[in-house]
Order: sequence, then C-alpha cells, then structure tokens
Amino acid sequence: MKRRRDDWRRWCGAAGVFGVLITMGGCAAPVIVASAGLSVAQYGASSYMNGKLEAARRVPMDVAFEAGVAAMAPLGFEPTEVREPGEHGAYLATRQHDGTAITIRFTRISSEVSKVEVRVGLFGDQTLSRLIMANIDGQLRERGHALPDVIPPGS
Repeated sequence: MKRRRDDWRRWCGAAGVFGVLITMGGCAAPVIVASAGLSVAQYGASSYMNGKLEAARRVPMDVAFEAGVAAMAPLGFEPTEVREPGEHGAYLATRQHDGTAITIRFTRISSEVSKVEVRVGLFGDQTLSRLIMANIDGQLRERGHALPDVIPPGS
C-alpha cells in the first residue's frame, strides 16, 4: 500500500513540474543581469517578451523620443499619433500598409535614463520590433550617444 502512495506522489510531482514547464515556454528572452557597478542601461540591453521589445537607454527621454520620430522615416512609416514628452512619458503610433499597429512608448526612468518599448500588432513581431529599435539606436549614435553593440564579458 505504501509503495502505491509513493508512486502516486512521484507521478503527481512529475505532472506538476511538466505543467509548469509547458506554461513557461514561449518567446521569453533570458534575463541579463549586470553587476560590478555597471547598469544595464549603460550597455543598451533589451528584451523581447509577450510581444513587446523593451530596452533601457542612457539618454534623456526627450532625446530618445526625437530619435524615435527620426527612426520611422527610413522605414517608410509616418507617425499617425504623437504624444509629446511629458513629465513621465511619450508615445508614437503608426500603421503598416496592412493596417497592423506599431506603437513606441518612452518612459522617463531618471533624468538620464529612458525606457523604450516597441510593439508591432496585437501579438508582436520580434523582427520588425528589433529593426525599429536598431533604427532608434542608429539615430542616438548620430546624435553623439554611445551605445555599445554587446554587453562586455564579466559584467
């Protein structure tokens, strides 16, 4: 009788672990943790999760917003909705030719750090989101803001 109970407990435990693993699957990127006094914002790290690309940039929000507006033109997008930078954030929206919405949100983290979020459509499009973010980073570089391409080893 005791053996059956132990088998049942093992089976339930395995089923629980399997269930957790299935629900955790998806498009989540690994979390990057910076240490040794270096912040993630200094190195331009980004993550794609739940259909949204998020990145921290070591630039004032106004500068990030201007770079976002300038980054849309080379891709053929015209901003259809603009909320100018305010106390906490700013917003840009446009649409692809097929009508899919593209939104870019800017959030002031501090006077020198901004969070940029890019979302394409309802479920997200990682490739286009990363292209838009690369254009924003290119505009920031043109404006004299250094953004390294990789996170240095050991950080």
